[in-house]
Amino acid sequence: MTHDRAAHRYPAVHLLWSLPVAVFLSYYTLMISALAYCGFGGCTPPEAGELGKLSSAVMPLGITALVIALPIFAVPWTRRLRLRALVAVAAGLAYTAVGFAVFVNITP
Repeated sequence: MTHDRAAHRYPAVHLLWSLPVAVFLSYYTLMISALAYCGFGGCTPPEAGELGKLSSAVMPLGITALVIALPIFAVPWTRRLRLRALVAVAAGLAYTAVGFAVFVNITP
């Protein structure tokens, strides 16, 4: 019973389980986007007019940003809706950009 009261009193506690789940789920979409961009043979810089590699990686990157942003926006850690939306979008985009850069650099 004490646990239920604490969850209602401090709803930000739900971020402690929802963010690790989101990071775990987004790992696979980042891996898919890195493989779509680089392939199995390694990553080479795109040549002029070659947007096919990047366009095939955009959809998984959008899903990654959404998966990260959703729990940050959905858990009411503050009453200000605009602040939650702003932090959720910023965190989703930052995580996606850094994660994609890391995956592209470690892809053989």
